[in-house]
Amino acid sequence: MKEVHLTEEQGEKIEFEKVGAILKGQSVQMSQFLNVEEIIGANGITDTYEIKWAVSDEEVASIDTVSGLLKGVKEGKIKVKAVITFFDGAGKAGETVEKETEIVTVTSNGSNLTPSLTSVKRSTDGGATWSVSDKSKLTFTNYFGVKKGDIDKDGEITMNDVILCLNHVSKKKILTGEALAAADVDGNGVSMNDVIKLLNFVSKKNSDL
Repeated sequence: MKEVHLTEEQGEKIEFEKVGAILKGQSVQMSQFLNVEEIIGANGITDTYEIKWAVSDEEVASIDTVSGLLKGVKEGKIKVKAVITFFDGAGKAGETVEKETEIVTVTSNGSNLTPSLTSVKRSTDGGATWSVSDKSKLTFTNYFGVKKGDIDKDGEITMNDVILCLNHVSKKKILTGEALAAADVDGNGVSMNDVIKLLNFVSKKNSDL
């Protein structure tokens, strides 16, 4: 198969969606705001890529430099930067793209949250709305109605969903958008723990996620 590499012009089209505000104590997967997979799919690019993440003020928010899981620490304003390096089939580095968000506000006041943060759960039980008193224990997903575990959106949780989650964790094929939100079963960013949870559910070792 002929390799198709990212061009400089295509790299310029990679961008963040508006993040808005997050709560202190809230965790957000930043890769869901980046349109890398859309650019790759639209142009038939065969390159793989990796992202290194950073925040402008680590006292206000922390970020996992590999997974891109952002967590609000205290009230303030930050920007998030992604350095995306693309690799050809032989593993040789090609284009490197740097992108930065607009200002993201970390707040303890839920009324300041961006309207896109509509689907809310407790970090402990995946349960109710954010009207509970301890807002520091809430996490958010930006997709209303996403069924946890149903990554391929076929209405069922099957081995295909397990494989999609595993491919994301092993960086064979990165998930974005609703698929990424569905893969984050435990609400702590997509990891091997989510793969195991999905596998145990599909194999009927556990009856729920």
